[in-house]
Amino acid sequence: MEQPPIHLFDIKIQEPVTSLTDVIVGVACLIAFQLLRSKTPETKMFYYFRLFFLLTGIGTILGGILGHAFLYTIENDWLKTPGWLISMVGVTMIERGCIEHSKNLLKPNLLRFFKVLNIVELLVFMALSFYYLDFFYVKVHSTYGLVVVVFAFELYVYLKTKQKEIIYILIAVLSMVICAVVYTAKMAIHPFFNHADLAHVFMLISAILCYKGISRMQKISYGQSRQTA
Repeated sequence: MEQPPIHLFDIKIQEPVTSLTDVIVGVACLIAFQLLRSKTPETKMFYYFRLFFLLTGIGTILGGILGHAFLYTIENDWLKTPGWLISMVGVTMIERGCIEHSKNLLKPNLLRFFKVLNIVELLVFMALSFYYLDFFYVKVHSTYGLVVVVFAFELYVYLKTKQKEIIYILIAVLSMVICAVVYTAKMAIHPFFNHADLAHVFMLISAILCYKGISRMQKISYGQSRQTA
């Protein structure tokens, strides 16, 4: 369902609600990044998680501005790719964080394999996105990263350690699955609250749940948990 543009002070804003909800999700991610800087310890795992929120926030805001609000001013499709690239690296960071979260539960060779695969997967989808200039590959990368990597690794850690905060992350991934279904099926409520806007609501829910889970992780004694596991 196409969203009518609006004009503010003679400035045309295309897909205004979609642009706004994109920016809201981005700002929420940047706030989460800032809060995690003071709440989480300086370890690789939390470093990757913080980068996920930082890059996702920047990429989503760029998507709202360049990909929706002022898309009509962009004559070159290449100008849309910075937001895509930043968001893709952001997803890779949460994958990396989850791999790091499970490192004491995996054999070293298997851990190295997943770390290499993590980079190869990012480069392949980035190359496809650039070559075809198609957002489809960005969506596929996000779906793979969140469902196949994040959900699988965090479920594995949960089954081994019973760390309750992981449940927030698992539910966050399920919220993103709903987001993808809503977006793909174009489930719109109104022209001024279309399928993209509804999808952004589930993205926001997912970001909040991810933050809640990650921010509580440092309250667990990981050494103790894994020795018990």
